[in-house]
Amino acid sequence: WCLHKRGDMWYRLAVDLTHLGNCEAALSAAESAVDDPWVRGGTLVAAQRRVARMARPPLRDAHHAAAYRLMTAGTDPSETIVHARPLEQLDDAPNARSRFYGSSGDVMSVEQVVLEHYAAPENGGWRGGP
Repeated sequence: WCLHKRGDMWYRLAVDLTHLGNCEAALSAAESAVDDPWVRGGTLVAAQRRVARMARPPLRDAHHAAAYRLMTAGTDPSETIVHARPLEQLDDAPNARSRFYGSSGDVMSVEQVVLEHYAAPENGGWRGGP
């Protein structure tokens, strides 16, 4: 075996195991690379970084935990139905954006219809901002 290539082999093994979804074996391979006396230089630093990165819990776990807390909080999201009359689309423009007539009769996009709905005094008179 080429002793000067041991670091590259350990690192490649850790990367391959990570891509295969075997994170525990990948962490073990990266730790073995750090402990190997023949691994030096840049591959040692790369293995140390991989161990540090794999030892941290992934951010997606925190995201899933927060999403679960929101789902189990016992509050349902509010639902608002906004009505608008659609503008007739031409057959030669099937990919055209959906356009609607607002309450004032102007042609507007979906976003503008929703903003007009919430800006109405009976819906809170929202004018933008927090």
